[in-house]
This record gives sequence, structure tokens and C-alpha cells, in this order.
Amino acid sequence: MERVVYDPAAQQSLMAAVIQSCVDAYRDLMGDEDFISEEKNTLMDKDFEELSDRFATYAAGKALRFVSQFKHPAFEEEKEWRLVHRRDAADYASVQFRTGYGCLIPYVASRFDPNECLESITCGPPALPLSMNSIRTFIRATGLNDLPVFPTKAPLRL
Repeated sequence: MERVVYDPAAQQSLMAAVIQSCVDAYRDLMGDEDFISEEKNTLMDKDFEELSDRFATYAAGKALRFVSQFKHPAFEEEKEWRLVHRRDAADYASVQFRTGYGCLIPYVASRFDPNECLESITCGPPALPLSMNSIRTFIRATGLNDLPVFPTKAPLRL
């Protein structure tokens, strides 16, 4: 479970720390090797390419950690937490798909008791009366505790 970060300054601070850790890791990986010189030979090119691939994988992994955690400040009232499943690039056995917004959306099914995890549901945007009633009907039909359903204060999807 990860808390969503809405504050742009906090988001920038976290990303700055990630970038700095990437720079530090790159320097560690480079060591004393001089891969950038006019006298590169094939072995140095190969070593530099391998180093660059390792660094790119490291940097992407660090930065992607926050993709699921950052959200626009207009949604701060939601105080959202997200259940995030990170998988190895080769682990596709548990990935399922659903359609939405005109495309396939990958997801991994997991089990948890929503009655123990949810305190309320925020609907929208747009938080239309029909949507709110549909959520209340879903709550009753699925046996969830009588959770309060609130409309979002955000006027549109950002």
C-alpha cells in the first residue's frame, strides 16, 4: 500500500532524490573506467553499452516507482492509498486484461477484505447523482459495510 502524493513540491523533492541516486549509481558503475575518449576500441564500446543498459534499467525502475503515487493536487481531498503490485518484467503469468477508455488495461487480481480496508468512497468526477446511486447499489449488492459515499470536489478529470 502506498500513499498518493498530491503536493507538487513533495513530488519534485522525491524525483530530485531519485535523480540524485541515479547520478550516484552511474558514478559508482563508471568507477575509474574512461569510456569516453577518442581512443575507444570495440571492447570499451561494448562495456560502455552494457553499463548504459544497466544504468537505464536502474533509473527507469527508480522513476517508475512514483508513477502510481503522484496525482494532481485537485484530488488531495481523496487522501488516496493505492495497492501497487510491481512485477518482474518476465512475470506475465498473473497479468489479466480488461477494456476501458478504448484500450486494454492490464491488471493483477488480488484478494483483500474491503470491509477491513475501506472507510469511504469518493465518486467522480463527474460525481453525478446516477453515479453516486450506482455506487451505493453496488455496496449493498456486494455485501460491503454501509460505506459513506461522497462526491469529489474536483470539477473535472485532470
